[in-house]
Amino acid sequence: MRSTQKKFGLELINRALKKTILFVTALVGLFACSESRKANNEVIELGDNVPESTSWNVETLYNENEELQMRMQARAQYSYATGNRRYPEGIKIITYTPEGDVESTMIADSALYISDSSLYIAYSNVVLVDEVKEQTLETDTLNYFEKTGDITTDARVKIIKDGEITTGKGMRANRSDPDDYELLDIEGTVYIDEDE
Repeated sequence: MRSTQKKFGLELINRALKKTILFVTALVGLFACSESRKANNEVIELGDNVPESTSWNVETLYNENEELQMRMQARAQYSYATGNRRYPEGIKIITYTPEGDVESTMIADSALYISDSSLYIAYSNVVLVDEVKEQTLETDTLNYFEKTGDITTDARVKIIKDGEITTGKGMRANRSDPDDYELLDIEGTVYIDEDE
């Protein structure tokens, strides 16, 4: 009978020990989650870095005097309380002539819109194709000041037109007169024989 009591007593101790271990594990998990949750809440409360809204597969049309001026397409648009927007998954902007024909197309891997200065910054693999002048501009960063129409970059630039490639660093132009652009530091021009 003592042996049965001993076994029964050991089983009770074993069960109590298991319950205690489970309880302690649950408490540790609870406090760990609670601390993690607090940290996440603090990040959200701190910031302008958290988008107010996220939109997917965005297409925005800009019209002036009932004529389509520009079409912007993006896979994702993050909008912030400050009015700023971020396009982390690429952007495509198409501009149109007054007749409605495509004037230019710009694509980039990412872009930002900074509200207080009305500045668009396209960056990472920026390609701008001017359909009217039949030329292509390639760069890593391109800034467009919406209010003034200025287009600038301090990055390396490659312009491909009429069988020649001109490279340089830095560029200044204005949307109202895109023929009048200036490369700040021309590095060289290569002529391509298109017959080969």
